[in-house]
Amino acid sequence: MHRYQKILAPLGMAVLLLATACGSKISDADSADVIIGPKGGVVTGPDGASLEIPKGALDEEVRFSIRRREVLPKEMAGVNPAGQLYEFLPHGVAFKKDVVVSVPFDEDKVADAAEALAVYWASQEKGPYTALHGAQVDGFSKRVSGFTRHFSFGVAGLPVDATGDTETETGETPGDTETETGETPGDTETETGETPDDTETETETGETPGDTETETGETPDDTETETGETPGDTETETGETPGDTETDDNSQPLRPSTVAAGAAHSCGLDENNKAHCWGNNDQGQAAPPESTTFIAITAGAAHTCGLDNNGKAHCWGDNGESQAAPPETEIFAAIAAGGSYTCGIRQSNGTLLCWGADLGAVPSGAFTAIAAGRAHICGIAVSGTVQCWGADLGTAPTETFIAISAGGEDVCGIDESGAVHCWGGGDIATPSDSVKFTAIAVGDTHACGIAEGGKVQCWGAALGDVPEEVAFTAIAAGDFHTCGVDVADNLHCWGNDYHGQSTLPDSVALAVIIAGSFHTCGINKEGKVQCWGDDSQGQITPPAGVTFTTLTAGNFHTCGIDEVGGAHCWGDNYHGQSSAPTGTFTDITAGNFHTCGIDGGGTIQCWGANASDQLAAPTGAFTAIAAGCFHTCGITVGNTVQCWGESQGTPPTGVAFAAITAGLEHTCGLDEGGQVHCWGTNEFGQNDAPENTPLRTISAGIFHTCGLDGEGRAHCWGYNEYGQIDAPQNVTFTALSSRGAYTCGIRTQDSLPVCWGNLARNLWR
Repeated sequence: MHRYQKILAPLGMAVLLLATACGSKISDADSADVIIGPKGGVVTGPDGASLEIPKGALDEEVRFSIRRREVLPKEMAGVNPAGQLYEFLPHGVAFKKDVVVSVPFDEDKVADAAEALAVYWASQEKGPYTALHGAQVDGFSKRVSGFTRHFSFGVAGLPVDATGDTETETGETPGDTETETGETPGDTETETGETPDDTETETETGETPGDTETETGETPDDTETETGETPGDTETETGETPGDTETDDNSQPLRPSTVAAGAAHSCGLDENNKAHCWGNNDQGQAAPPESTTFIAITAGAAHTCGLDNNGKAHCWGDNGESQAAPPETEIFAAIAAGGSYTCGIRQSNGTLLCWGADLGAVPSGAFTAIAAGRAHICGIAVSGTVQCWGADLGTAPTETFIAISAGGEDVCGIDESGAVHCWGGGDIATPSDSVKFTAIAVGDTHACGIAEGGKVQCWGAALGDVPEEVAFTAIAAGDFHTCGVDVADNLHCWGNDYHGQSTLPDSVALAVIIAGSFHTCGINKEGKVQCWGDDSQGQITPPAGVTFTTLTAGNFHTCGIDEVGGAHCWGDNYHGQSSAPTGTFTDITAGNFHTCGIDGGGTIQCWGANASDQLAAPTGAFTAIAAGCFHTCGITVGNTVQCWGESQGTPPTGVAFAAITAGLEHTCGLDEGGQVHCWGTNEFGQNDAPENTPLRTISAGIFHTCGLDGEGRAHCWGYNEYGQIDAPQNVTFTALSSRGAYTCGIRTQDSLPVCWGNLARNLWR
């Protein structure tokens, strides 16, 4: 394993999307000027330094570039540089939304202090430098990233005292972390205990585009990567990178007071009291039990809990501290999930019971409400007074409270008059007591409340675009996102939703599914393409009026074949990867920045980037094709495999192939009997397919591979840092597509998408 193979995020900090997919190639030269406008885009500079601008961050087009400064400033107070200094141009640009800055670091200068690594930012080369919030370390590409809304100079660095509690610009303390990735709950709770909430963070890595999927699901797709969730934040999604977007009506209506927001996942209850979760599912936190109905639900850092109709607690997701192992014999009236712990109010006598990480002595007496934060918890006693334990947040107000919510380092409560009071170690202020509230939700750096009339008001940082003219009945906040249920039982989420990959279309039944780097697409049974996720390059906006039979997705572009064999591509076309040639095609596959197809005569045609000779297709006739990051492989009419480009490896001889898929540096195929053959890099076991398990489809992610057997069961192998090989059990699929560190399949019983792994887009299970 690489020293930083496991990606770490300081407690309470947003984890973010890391530069270009597939661990794109590193340039030694300054970046070319790139013009980016309101649709957003990506700038990649020397050594892999990059800038990612979400849709809506700019009002007009701006020309961007990245330059490497060869000499560091002589003095950088409070900072130990861990890499080169990079200048992001033009100076003084301000963004309406957070953008993601990534810079490389020297691992020899980091040693074992990766959890304290951050991007240090200054408006002048000489400083002063402050740490960007949302620090995320990618051990594969050796880059660290952070969020900002202004330019200019950035460098990877460590606080001078990287071994103790080091504080960043946002006041987070990495030394305080409870789990490896750091939790950041931000729970909300009302008097009845119906809506707790919150938090933590997550991560991911480089992308790998991939191959193609047909209507029968016979030749799936490829790879990708991506990242970062937001500690304690909510948003309808994986918490990718903050970009304020609103998500309306995510599917069937949710019941009032039944929405919960975790670090990078959200959950709610439908009108039948069934739990639905979406967003990050790396620990199974977005995979609720299908046979249980609930009366309350709460989301912690990477685990989720609910109370069934009898008051029994059920939990799922991360259980490293036993936070998802509730006592089986207890009956609860309310429950709240925090960083790596959970607490409940006993139904019999109102006393508290907690499990998971030890936050100290639980107070005695009876309570009516409870709220869990990152490393602290507060409850409202029957007298209306507030008692807190765990991290020291100072002295709670003496008012009589009716509702309470805990976030990253803060707590807010509503007193008998409807006034809100906030306290703790963060920066969330108390709003004017002239505004009266009925519900409150606290995130990492912001709080939101429902005022009289149902209108939501938010204060603090990272608010997102709060819906206007909507009356709400329930609300929940994560670190940098918020979700609420309106009076018509519709779900709204806003805040951190940089790519929106989990904002699935409303219960759409699909025949084909394909995973792109930061977007996902499917073909419904009428042949219409439906996509969701990042649309910064128009990659989720297919041509109107076209019926498709085959689909493939690359980094920032998508291609398909229509019902008469014509090829269509949309999205990023910087390298010409979306300029499909005329003629008819039988198969098509999208790589990182290139695309290849098999025309009606069996000849391969490729277009787009060619830095690794990925367009240099061999002559002859082919029946199937699959693109990896920088290589492509095809099956000839004689059922042999030929590969070209970089890192393609050597395919086995003497095997008659029927299907093929390509990952980052590995390739797998199925022979005519369904046996799996893989070649190329095998550092994480991505080539070690299960023996004596014939498969009918196969699809490769960046470091993992999945396939479907004859009964539709999914089998996966390889790298499993994010649960990408933990395929759902007792579920069958008709099609499968892997990318990056996650996989999506079409469930047999209802043709709906189900996903697992990092940033799993598992919406309605």
